[in-house]
Amino acid sequence: MKKLVFCNRRGGCGKTVTAYNVAYNLATLHRKRVLVVDSDPQGTLTAAVGATPAKGNLYTAIKAGSLAGNIQTVAGFDLLAAADELEAVNLAPDTLDKLLEQAAGKYDLVVMDTQPANNAITAAAIFAADLVFVTSTADKYALAGVVKSVAQMVALRKMGAKFKVGGLILTNYESRGILYGSMAAGLDTLAGEIGTTVLKPAIRKGIAAAESMATEQALEAYEPKSKPAQDYRELTKTILKVIKKGE
Repeated sequence: MKKLVFCNRRGGCGKTVTAYNVAYNLATLHRKRVLVVDSDPQGTLTAAVGATPAKGNLYTAIKAGSLAGNIQTVAGFDLLAAADELEAVNLAPDTLDKLLEQAAGKYDLVVMDTQPANNAITAAAIFAADLVFVTSTADKYALAGVVKSVAQMVALRKMGAKFKVGGLILTNYESRGILYGSMAAGLDTLAGEIGTTVLKPAIRKGIAAAESMATEQALEAYEPKSKPAQDYRELTKTILKVIKKGE
């Protein structure tokens, strides 16, 4: 069982929509057994799949020390939902790593969405990962978030985390304009500096991405012919290659 985390210390960088669509594609197009963990107290992914935290969530699982009774089945995959209480939960960095050991053998992959914050729950999600993917839009503030995420990962490695950086993912991309091209080049440079790559393809900008989240559907179900849906299909294949390469 491989655990994948999507992160960036800045909001609006495509973490949640990427985690959701990659997880959905892994489960439905590639027939993987997938558990999605929404560790973001805002619960955007939880809401996007129409789940109800009251039926069981990550916070109650942490408090009980058990996944039993806290996992919900939604369209495409199983879910450990977010809860407001995750915002201030006090836990050791290895808490999620130990908790998710209970899922071994039941799932092929765990996909974790994170909050854009340097707090205990985000640190625990990254600590538990086998592969960390950092999403970013083509703007200087998002790139600054990548830098902060890398600093957080360095600190967690010093505490014993074993994850590898799977790559950077460029989201909400437009090929037109000097600014986009310049910032995309900056992301390539940053990837090289931390010993990884920007995964292909970039996820192109498209209204279907926002519409699909609002209608509680993955892009593949909502508008499979849209540019973002096409890109997420190819990105999912790329991520599977990254996973296989690391085995």
